[in-house]
Amino acid sequence: MPSNTIACESNGFQSRISRLTSIEQQNIDALLKSGMDLSIPFTARQACEAIKTVPLNSGKVRTTVPNNIKFVYIMKKSRLFEMVSVDYSPNVAKKWVLFREELK
Repeated sequence: MPSNTIACESNGFQSRISRLTSIEQQNIDALLKSGMDLSIPFTARQACEAIKTVPLNSGKVRTTVPNNIKFVYIMKKSRLFEMVSVDYSPNVAKKWVLFREELK
């Protein structure tokens, strides 16, 4: 393998760049449990607000909620969501939708 490749580590596993961390996976799971209709296009800000309403498994209040910019990054990494409206005007939020229905 070339030494300048960052997509894979030397042992053949994917690098952390393309894998979800445990906290990121918890955020995706919280969004799926939130009861929000993910078949209707939503913004990352709406997703973050929905994540805030879901308590942890222990029943405690969730303290680590990503901001909307970080959550866009998480949605891109998870490959469960796709961007459905792209408007390049300033101050217009992009809309996302869950496209892998078998994971609902």
